[in-house]
Amino acid sequence: MVSPLSLGHCLHRLGLYATGAAFALTASLTPLAAQIPPAPSEPRSAPTVPDANYPLGPGDRLHIEVLDEFEGEYQISVNGTLALPLIGNVNLRGKTVAQAQQLLLKQYLTYVRYPDVTVRLLATRPLEIAIYGEVSAPGTYLLAPEDSNRAPKLTQAIAQSGGVTRAADVRQVEIRRPQQPPQRVDLWQLLQGGQIEQDVALRDGDTIFIPTASTVNREEMRQLAAASFAAPADHAIEIAVVGEVTRPGTYAVGGEEAEDQEPPTVTQALKAAGGITHASDVRKIQVRRLTRTGVPQTIEVNLWELLKTGDLSQDVILQAGDTVVIPKAALVSPEETRTFGRGQLCPGNH
Repeated sequence: MVSPLSLGHCLHRLGLYATGAAFALTASLTPLAAQIPPAPSEPRSAPTVPDANYPLGPGDRLHIEVLDEFEGEYQISVNGTLALPLIGNVNLRGKTVAQAQQLLLKQYLTYVRYPDVTVRLLATRPLEIAIYGEVSAPGTYLLAPEDSNRAPKLTQAIAQSGGVTRAADVRQVEIRRPQQPPQRVDLWQLLQGGQIEQDVALRDGDTIFIPTASTVNREEMRQLAAASFAAPADHAIEIAVVGEVTRPGTYAVGGEEAEDQEPPTVTQALKAAGGITHASDVRKIQVRRLTRTGVPQTIEVNLWELLKTGDLSQDVILQAGDTVVIPKAALVSPEETRTFGRGQLCPGNH
């Protein structure tokens, strides 16, 4: 509680031009004194500003100190303003921390001869972002900061939207901000080279676009499936299997029941369909996929290479909605018949 005497002494030290202001302001400032925390026993380290250009907005929490005489923590209201001692409501919406500090300095010059204003960002507000393209659940999301000092990152937003699909081109991710050119991000460099700067800090109102890959790289697809921002492997997906299998149809594959909770693959789909027939052409299997952008993709699969050379990239990882097509062979060699006859992909060997 600030008494009239101590407040008048404080205002006198601040060098107010109107000497009678102390008594007039006593009633209005007394409730604000309850917001002023006691001096800490140890100096506090300044929080890290997520971005020097971070625009302040409703929900951001600030620490404001003037002339070492009063200080407090203030949260920007829904209309973008703060109510501060002496100067009243100040609109800080859209301003950076440095700009806010300069604005308050100007405001306090009306009342204080030599104002010394310090503004620090204590905690950022949840950000509203939009994400579309090759993610499992496109839409708008509210992202809370991971801690009070760091803005949400790009990979956090992608994970929140269910992760990237198997058709995503993570080399050309775009972040679009109002009145700025699109920023291109290469998340493949993050995965392969650990370039953490590719995991960009987001701002309120950002729109993220994940494009569709123009070409299919089976090896990279498997590596991407293991990324922290890929679609999770613990959910069953619905796919279709047609052609030379025992039971053509739609199946739910993968999920928590899957062995080691690995992402569902072509071989799992074939097992679910009862296995391939002896007339199947395992060298020309196709995975047909409709991407988020509406462009169809066809992935060629050669299971003979998988069985003979151990090329795991041939066991393509599937995503919801994929169709696995097993064509009929014009001629099946005796070696293929013996090999697949002993394997788990033929009927009766499960």
